[in-house]
Amino acid sequence: AQRVGMEKFYSYLSLFGYDQITGIDYPGEAACQIQSMDTAGPVGLATMGYGQGIAVTPIQQVSAVNAIANDGKLVRYIDSVALRHLLESIFLKKGIGSLSIGKNQNRRKEGK
Repeated sequence: AQRVGMEKFYSYLSLFGYDQITGIDYPGEAACQIQSMDTAGPVGLATMGYGQGIAVTPIQQVSAVNAIANDGKLVRYIDSVALRHLLESIFLKKGIGSLSIGKNQNRRKEGK
């Protein structure tokens, strides 16, 4: 982080989507907690460089990592139906069962 400098580091955080919520169809999604450039200073920059001083949700982290797998393209939104199909295929491939996602549901059904 110190090698690239404050401006570039914050630019990278923005490019990976850490400066906004992912926009998934999930109520109450929280935004990342990142120190502002005005208050970060050299110590704040150094600690953020190795992951301290930044708080992200798991879905935000997965979204950022997926950008690397997608040739640098950040996927901004996935609807709940597509997410359900994705999770269903993962559960079925692993032989775990199926996933039941409804308005107030978020639990796994036992497999065969």
